[in-house]
Amino acid sequence: MRVHRVVGGRFFPLGRVLEEEAARSRARLVARVHAALLRHTGGRLADDAALLVLRDDRP
Repeated sequence: MRVHRVVGGRFFPLGRVLEEEAARSRARLVARVHAALLRHTGGRLADDAALLVLRDDRP
C-alpha cells in the first residue's frame, strides 16, 4: 500500500480507514475513504487521488 500524504506532519491513516470500512460495499468503501481523506486534508485535495477496490470472491 503506497498512499501516504503528509498533512501537518501526519500521515493519512489509509490502513486504519480500510480496516474500519472493509465490510461495506465497494461503492460505500470508496465514499468513506474519500470522506476520510477530505477530513484529513481540511476539506480540499491539493493533488490527484485514485483508489481501486477489488474483491476476491474465490472460495
